[in-house]
Amino acid sequence: MFTSASKTAFVFSLTILISMGMLLGHTHAQTNFDFGDAPDGGPTGYATGILLGGAQLPQTGNFPSLLANDGARTITQSATLGSASTTESDANITDADADDGLIQFGIQLISIPAVGTLNVEVDSVSGGTYYLNAVADLNQDGEWGGFGINGESEWIVQNEIVPISSGIFTSQPFAYGSGNRIPEDTWVRIALTSEPVPNNWDGTGVFNDGEIEDHFIHIDFAGNSPPTPPTPPAIIILVIIIIIILIIIIILIILIIVFKITWLIWIVLFLLVVVVVLVVIVYVITIEITICDSMCYDVPSSTTPREKLPSTEIFDG
Repeated sequence: MFTSASKTAFVFSLTILISMGMLLGHTHAQTNFDFGDAPDGGPTGYATGILLGGAQLPQTGNFPSLLANDGARTITQSATLGSASTTESDANITDADADDGLIQFGIQLISIPAVGTLNVEVDSVSGGTYYLNAVADLNQDGEWGGFGINGESEWIVQNEIVPISSGIFTSQPFAYGSGNRIPEDTWVRIALTSEPVPNNWDGTGVFNDGEIEDHFIHIDFAGNSPPTPPTPPAIIILVIIIIIILIIIIILIILIIVFKITWLIWIVLFLLVVVVVLVVIVYVITIEITICDSMCYDVPSSTTPREKLPSTEIFDG
């Protein structure tokens, strides 16, 4: 049995040990990390254009970079994107880090949405298994973690295992776009980490090792005009069907006139209704593409100069 004095001594000793532990923990607390540097309350650099529905492109970014917003960061940097990394007590926004890991942001206009790949340079001291992840502001709302018009995930590169050794790693192809839209400008966060990121990653979290890089991607469309997206197969099929039906209607009209088969008039009227419906469908799809050609790419007018951030990457589309 403990006496009252021994209980008091035990509690006092335990309190001293806990206090010393807290003090040591505070003394050795991590103070520097490698952060991203996308605008967290700063200017996005997006054109002063409009999105579908008439919404203005956000001029202030809400990308989680700062420590207060749980911006993605790594504790150590044994493995890096590019030749080196930076460490700081908080994010150097906007776009102030010397990021050199992104070699190519490739866009292929072969489908809707377009197909993208990332080529990054990876360098490691310790080796081991690392994961590559990337998020892109495809819907250009100034945040990550959302989706495009047709459900395209902004988490474009998802926990791809990187066999670490100095060299170039190419990601799996991903959807780059929001429906028919190809964002002319977007912020991309690339993370090389020693552990996988959680599902539906939005660019936040702390990781044991690796590097975080943020890049402002500008696709330089020739002559400031975005390419017309390829004609969807649905339109081609519908047009062929319309042409076939019109040929059938012409044949039926000839039969009605020549052979006086009056009951064929009802078939002709029915086919005409079908043609009208198909034409309306083709028109709606075409209008959607036309709207995206003129509005969604956010091409600025020649009288409104665009703000360009210092380290804009320009990749021909």
